[in-house]
Amino acid sequence: MEFLNQVGKNYYIKMSRSLNLLLTNIRNAAIKRKIYVLGPYSALNNAVLNVLYHEGIIASFSTKVDSDAKWLYEVKLRPDNYSFFKKLHIYSTNSAESDISYEYLKTRLISNVFFGVLSTSEGVMSLRSAMSKKVGGKVILLLK
Repeated sequence: MEFLNQVGKNYYIKMSRSLNLLLTNIRNAAIKRKIYVLGPYSALNNAVLNVLYHEGIIASFSTKVDSDAKWLYEVKLRPDNYSFFKKLHIYSTNSAESDISYEYLKTRLISNVFFGVLSTSEGVMSLRSAMSKKVGGKVILLLK
């Protein structure tokens, strides 16, 4: 049983590192005022990119295959949102302090947060969507 727990932890750490790498690549590209950026492929990255796209923060994203036959995301940034990515705080998706309830969101967190992405029981969604659906979850990223 302990082995399964370790496998599960490693799996989530890999996903967190993948998302961290994607968002770091996007942040660095925004600082250098680049339009396109590449990032690693994963289901969590896809969900977060969907949220960023639907909230109008990125222009588009698509999947690509590189020369080593690895899947990647090509993300097109919006030049008017470059400053957005400079202030992101990326949370580890497996840390205990990132798990928050709706009541906490309603009373404390929402007052000083501009944008956020949560992993909830209803899927990955923006902080605004989570508030409207009255659900809590794990914080993936925040912009204060």
